[in-house]
Amino acid sequence: MGSSRFIKEIEGEEGKRFITSIYYPVKETTCSPYLNLYEQDMTEAITQFQRIGLELDTLNQLNVSFQNNSPIQIRVKRSCVILSPGIGIDRDMYTYLIEWFNKNGYIVITIGHVFDTLFTIMLNQELFLQEEAITNLDYSNFESLHHVVNRRKADILLVLKAIESWNDTDSDLKGLFDLNQIVGVGHSIGGAAMITLAQELSSFKSVISLDGSLHLIHSSQKLQAPLLQLRQQASSFEEMKYEWQMDIAQAFANNQAELARQNNVLAIKIKQADHLAFSDFPLLFRTDREGVNIHEVIQEAILLFIEGKESKSNRMAVIDAEGFEL
Repeated sequence: MGSSRFIKEIEGEEGKRFITSIYYPVKETTCSPYLNLYEQDMTEAITQFQRIGLELDTLNQLNVSFQNNSPIQIRVKRSCVILSPGIGIDRDMYTYLIEWFNKNGYIVITIGHVFDTLFTIMLNQELFLQEEAITNLDYSNFESLHHVVNRRKADILLVLKAIESWNDTDSDLKGLFDLNQIVGVGHSIGGAAMITLAQELSSFKSVISLDGSLHLIHSSQKLQAPLLQLRQQASSFEEMKYEWQMDIAQAFANNQAELARQNNVLAIKIKQADHLAFSDFPLLFRTDREGVNIHEVIQEAILLFIEGKESKSNRMAVIDAEGFEL
């Protein structure tokens, strides 16, 4: 089974547009260049990638198993994943996860939060760069970060509303979404936004946080859906305090411990993973450690969560409230 993609724009706050990719399963497995994800303007995408130090040779060597705009061949209701990326990261830079969900029968909607993504190319080839306030963001300023989380939440809510509309009236997507089987997935600050919404709404069947920014949530609020909290290698306060500012590490550890008291939370450490390993960065910047495929471990952990099984892998570990291996 392969994957194909539609791109749709949504009007956001104060008339500002943002963009989504909708990936769905198709019968044929195909192979296409990674740059096809930026078919609106590949030349501009290359320019922007080179601006952040990504080598063109690396881009040209990467392939994905997606097509663009293929007809939907099997019209059945499917579970749906809504993915909110890490700050600055393009919505489609999670190909390992999108492909995996599609192979398991899910539709995946990735959200391009235009205001904080490093660059976004809209359907009409209009280029949006990351807002200056985000580029100069002080990551120790919790108030500013909460504002970003709230803007992310607003975009996700509009996607939830759009899914209902697409399911009723869209010529391509009508009747494809099982509205009772929506999984919220978020990386970094996207994880904080998804967790917060899962505390406020009953829209999600489950939520998966990819090293979510726990220092930005209100951990005492009860979750209305099961949560899989995937963490990087540095998962305890004793480890985090050497990598982050002390106030961030302490707030993160406190909220992690508070969340663990809820009986619908499973926390798993992905061994040898760093924060960006939950995206395509290991592929794009060749940072994956030799002999260790972090993405395979993440996929395995999600499958265990979905199926309710215990892990026997030595590449991951269930962790306690303090972030230590059980």
